[in-house]
Amino acid sequence: MHAASLALAQRWEHDLGDPESPRSPINFSSALALDEREEFPSDHLAALTALGCFEALIPATEGGALAEPEQLVLLGRLIARRDPTTAIAFGQTMLGSLPVWLAGNTAQKQRLAADLRGGRLGCLALTEKDHGSDILANTFSARLQDDRFVFTGEKWLINNGRMGGSATVMGKLQRPGRAPEAALWWLRKTGAPAAGWREHPKIPTHGIRGADISGFDLDGYTAGRDTQLQGDEPALYTLLKTLQVSRILCSGFSLGALDTLFRLTLRFAHERHLYGKGVIEIPVVRARLAGCFTRILAADALAQVCGRAIAALPAQLSLWSAVAKFQVPTEAEAVARELAVVLGARHYVRSEAPWGLFQKLMRDNQVVSLFDGSTQVNLSLIASQLRALGEGLRRPTDVDAGVIDALLQPAAGCAGWPAQAELQLSNQGCDAIVQTFLHTPAWPAFENTTLQAVEGLQAAWRSWLADAEQVTKVLRLPQDAVRTMALAQRYAGLHAAALLVLVCDRQATAGIDGPCSQSLLLTFLSAHGLAGGLHLPDSVHDEVMDQASSMVAQRRLLSLQTFTLAG
Repeated sequence: MHAASLALAQRWEHDLGDPESPRSPINFSSALALDEREEFPSDHLAALTALGCFEALIPATEGGALAEPEQLVLLGRLIARRDPTTAIAFGQTMLGSLPVWLAGNTAQKQRLAADLRGGRLGCLALTEKDHGSDILANTFSARLQDDRFVFTGEKWLINNGRMGGSATVMGKLQRPGRAPEAALWWLRKTGAPAAGWREHPKIPTHGIRGADISGFDLDGYTAGRDTQLQGDEPALYTLLKTLQVSRILCSGFSLGALDTLFRLTLRFAHERHLYGKGVIEIPVVRARLAGCFTRILAADALAQVCGRAIAALPAQLSLWSAVAKFQVPTEAEAVARELAVVLGARHYVRSEAPWGLFQKLMRDNQVVSLFDGSTQVNLSLIASQLRALGEGLRRPTDVDAGVIDALLQPAAGCAGWPAQAELQLSNQGCDAIVQTFLHTPAWPAFENTTLQAVEGLQAAWRSWLADAEQVTKVLRLPQDAVRTMALAQRYAGLHAAALLVLVCDRQATAGIDGPCSQSLLLTFLSAHGLAGGLHLPDSVHDEVMDQASSMVAQRRLLSLQTFTLAG
């Protein structure tokens, strides 16, 4: 990330303050209290407006503060480490904005920018109760009458459905004598619900209990022609490309929650004594925490690279966004469960500070894998490209080496905002990260033990390529077959591992003493069974834990990016 973008994020972090202090605008105490009351975090969002954070939802090309997309991943993370409910309400506003930034006209973009500067929330209304993620089966529709659209239909389980000042709605445009076609409308509310617009009550949820998860019915509601988003591509393409961007941005919510969960657990391990020793001194605990720390940094690496790719390599997002949206939230949930084992019964209590915060963040974290395409939806997106990938990965990438290096360097900046045409619906068998890994002839910066682990990962990739050929070419199994979906899941994990190897290699080659150490890489590959059966001594876990404890003590964000937290 460019220094100027990082400095702006550092300013936001400073202004948001120490979340352990009740005087900070978004703090742990208020987040937990709001959750207990199932109350919408209006004051938290007002604080974000006052601090100018909504400017980050406006691309610099439209006069806003969003110079590079990676800023949004980081900002979502900084808010989510304090309160995922607030972060997700804020992020949902960007989700509702993305179709306008991609396909809106000048007037629509100007109105949206003004709304955002005023802290006006928004939403993307896709799902219907009877159809869920099957958006092509949706029945919400509009027809033209007297030069206005007349809407009919229901949207259900919509974040910010009531509190949002606008809704970007997907439906079918009905025209006499023509087949219905998918369309997008950006509908702005003006005060009280207008005639024909009925809001649903808030739906109680297991996590993000204060969020406005609701919806609305439109029955005869009318809006002008200027509400339709008419870009250069069909509305369905706009939607699919919107989700390519938003799925990457969701990573920040998972990583923010994990940052606080890990700090709480590490504090407990340092303070708690059992069986005559500190919990942190128990080898199995240290190994578990070391594994969690490496998985957090691996997820961080994936989120950072994909965040930069929004600007630097948007043509590969059809695959990478699905990998990130599957891998980061599922890893976050797995890490949270591992941390809960260390924390023991305290992870289950709601009232005792600070442990009551753990169960809230753990519950909140679970929702990230559901929206913007569930884990199964994202596996399906990966599965749809497996045949082409099985062939394409056997060739070196044609992406410029300088672009790859920029993606892999935490200090590199990737400014800009993609035009809709730059986003593609398929990677056409290309994955520049995996191709770079598979076609790197040697790793001179790695020690012998690390080389053995990397060879184990290479063997895992060879096995994957053989299985991909069997599944897609010999057996020709359908996309939703169990073996095909299992192959897609393996791909996501192997992609994340290959990426971490490349990041670690770049750091070692440059002689940088950064967080992506070879011990961290070894621990990650070993924990995922990708190190060729290599057994690690406790000293490797000790080195990783020393690194984790140092980052926490220095109040550094658990990231490959150097970033200091308030407090």
